[in-house]
Amino acid sequence: MLKIKCQNCKEYFKYPSDALTRAEIENKVGRYFRYQCPHCLSNKEYHVNDIRAHDNQKLLLLYFLFALFANIGTLIYFWSIGLIPNIGFLFMTTIGVRILIVSIVPFVVFLLLKKQMEKKNAFFNKHRVSKTR
Repeated sequence: MLKIKCQNCKEYFKYPSDALTRAEIENKVGRYFRYQCPHCLSNKEYHVNDIRAHDNQKLLLLYFLFALFANIGTLIYFWSIGLIPNIGFLFMTTIGVRILIVSIVPFVVFLLLKKQMEKKNAFFNKHRVSKTR
């Protein structure tokens, strides 16, 4: 999620773009552009370097909930077909350990998606456009 910090009220607000780099934004709107803050309604001029990438908290929550429900669903499925007679079975037998590993996979996917988002944001924030080109 791309955000700009208002020069007037210092609040961050969302910038509507799905660009992966600042150069893409520069090609669409120019190096300097005017934008209105939805908080204080001031209309200021910003440089493309004023745009920052932040983690999309709603998307991270969605990923986490998916991983949680996939994990619970996997355990319930294995329990319903009789592979898990009790909770101690998961830690004491070879097949129990395998089932436990399979149930952890959704959380590994969540962590990979989170890491990918962080890398994308770090790449965007690292590469800046020259102000004097």
